[in-house]
Amino acid sequence: FVILTALVSVPLFGLGVYLWSLGRKVVRAREFPPPGLRVIRDTAIVTGERAVFRGRVLKGLAIVCGTASVVLAGLLWRLELLLSRHGA
Repeated sequence: FVILTALVSVPLFGLGVYLWSLGRKVVRAREFPPPGLRVIRDTAIVTGERAVFRGRVLKGLAIVCGTASVVLAGLLWRLELLLSRHGA
């Protein structure tokens, strides 16, 4: 269960960290995509309050991902405890 928890929770938490970092860069630069971010194709740059809003949405999604990873890890840990008690 430890491996399963790590395989599920760690990438989700990592996504949250990345989204938080990206959102912070967008809010600081007031530009989406932020300067220096590589894009696959030509992308229209959004500036001003619309960019700040997108940055805040990214930060909100980061909080959701981080919280979900912690809750999921807790639930899997609880499941492991329940299964080990009933199996003993």
